[in-house]
Amino acid sequence: MRQLSTSGAAAGRTARKMIIDAHAHLFDAGYFPPAWHDRTAQRWAKAVYPPRDPADIRPNIERGFVDKDGSILMAELDRAGIDAAVCLTLDWALVVDDLSGVSPAEMMQHYAKIAEMYPGRFYAFAGIDPRRPDGLEVYERSVREWGMRGLKLYPPCGYFPYDDVCLPFYEKSLELGVPVVIHTAMVSWPMNGRFAHPTGVADVQSRYPDLEIIFAHSGYPLWAEEAIHTAAGHPNS
Repeated sequence: MRQLSTSGAAAGRTARKMIIDAHAHLFDAGYFPPAWHDRTAQRWAKAVYPPRDPADIRPNIERGFVDKDGSILMAELDRAGIDAAVCLTLDWALVVDDLSGVSPAEMMQHYAKIAEMYPGRFYAFAGIDPRRPDGLEVYERSVREWGMRGLKLYPPCGYFPYDDVCLPFYEKSLELGVPVVIHTAMVSWPMNGRFAHPTGVADVQSRYPDLEIIFAHSGYPLWAEEAIHTAAGHPNS
């Protein structure tokens, strides 16, 4: 795995071990497709009693996510005494069949600019649904040209981590020398949790023993034991 370099603003922290938040997110407007906001509004509206009108909730959802220049994230890191964060790109377009939002390539180019703004404090992983026709090409560019440090896969969007469509991404990760983060925890609608069980990673481990695999969320809370044992049985998980 590539080492996270400590330069610029991080120079003063090299005398001690850095504290890194290895699972963060940062969003701008359009990073979630409109259909995702629609469905989330429906779910959140029914999560309270009496139920609310989704139309009243919908306008506020995206507003609460947006952190265009990363300043909110940096303030949170400072408040918690954390040196740096690793942002995991999310590509949720296909699960709601809505490609009208910001593309993964645009997100990752944005993250590359954020990394330049906060040297030594902000890093990012690529995030691409492997079913996208141009996904593998975009992934390689994201690492070679935009500085992404690895790959984040989100199987609850509708595929298993061992599906054939994922295999070229693992092989490319080995070629690039970067790790793969795989979501392994229960999720909410419109995602499908059956694709996220941590034992689904076992086939990937068996096929690619040299691939560095990170179990996002470590199966918590339902599958923590399964995630621990699945990871422990592999030399690079």
